[in-house]
Amino acid sequence: MGFDLRTRLGGASTERYFDRLTRSRQRRVEAKLQKICLDPYDLRESLALAGRADGLRRARVGDRRILFYVKEEVHIVDVTEIGPRGDVYKGR
Repeated sequence: MGFDLRTRLGGASTERYFDRLTRSRQRRVEAKLQKICLDPYDLRESLALAGRADGLRRARVGDRRILFYVKEEVHIVDVTEIGPRGDVYKGR
């Protein structure tokens, strides 16, 4: 059973960033998100963020990163950030 996908609207910058990506990068990000929703703990698709006990995970799409939480009890993948590798980790 897969997970549903949700983006946190408090992170409207995430949606704006996604909208500004080229169409090919958008497709790559969407494909990765679909794989994550099938199995968010698949080590080929995502890893737990080191040093974080709150369950934040990361997935790699080229030089972009997707940060997300998995909410097991409601079967939701909660995407909090999409952006360049160097920027998504700032302030975390």
